[in-house]
Amino acid sequence: MTASTPFDAGARDDHQSPAPVSSTAIRVRRRRRPSGEPPPLPRQLQASGRRWLLLVGVVVVAGVAIGTVQPVAVAVDVTDHAVLSAFVPIRTPWLTQAARAAGVLSTSLGMLAVWWATLAVLLIWRRWRHLLVSAVALFAVTLVISLAVDMLRRPRPLGVEALGDWNEFALPSLPMGILTAILVIGLYALVPAGRLRERGKLVVAGLLGVTALSRFY
Repeated sequence: MTASTPFDAGARDDHQSPAPVSSTAIRVRRRRRPSGEPPPLPRQLQASGRRWLLLVGVVVVAGVAIGTVQPVAVAVDVTDHAVLSAFVPIRTPWLTQAARAAGVLSTSLGMLAVWWATLAVLLIWRRWRHLLVSAVALFAVTLVISLAVDMLRRPRPLGVEALGDWNEFALPSLPMGILTAILVIGLYALVPAGRLRERGKLVVAGLLGVTALSRFY
């Protein structure tokens, strides 16, 4: 039997008594670190997607009807001539200059500027997947519109002088189709989903409307 010493008692006390807990300690909830994988793609088609599909379906049905049904083709020719003839009496030098400025986006230089600006932003942000999808989408749209132009070959209205450089057929309009694809691709690739994108759709629609009026003129 050994006698205890003061040093042993102090050692037992130090071993048994826990360390004091600070009153200022904060309990942090454990968070799971992200895996780095891309988020899952949406599995449900939103309302805007349904509207785009509906619009594409209407355009395809109208194109097939114009190319195959003779009465529909004649009605379209009459409507085209009436609409464009209404712009002839209001043509003035200053209005012509304004129309040229309003339709600058449909020119080759304007479309290239918007397209390369979109690609530059995607490159700076390193959005490689969006960049690839944008390039494939524009190529597909250009191919489809070019095939539609070769199939329909709609003539331009007779008796209406063309003020701009217009060498393609009347329907479908290759510049308007490509411009629409560039603006929509840029909107969906650069603007996040939500209220800002919904406002962007209105801006795109306004730009296309002004450009279409300038080309009618």
